[in-house]
Amino acid sequence: MNLINNKYQVIKEFNISNESNTYLALDIINNKNVVIKELVINNIKNWKLVELFERETKVLKNL
Repeated sequence: MNLINNKYQVIKEFNISNESNTYLALDIINNKNVVIKELVINNIKNWKLVELFERETKVLKNL
């Protein structure tokens, strides 16, 4: 069982790239499906990608 932060069980990997990874996961505490996107900061060569990731995070939090 692949867990993230001892709370999210990864169900499926979607977009796996050098810059970011996206997963469908189950929040095992609240029993809800969630989407997790992580930024692979070590592989970022253009810091504009970090700014875009932060902007995307703000937008998604407001949905």
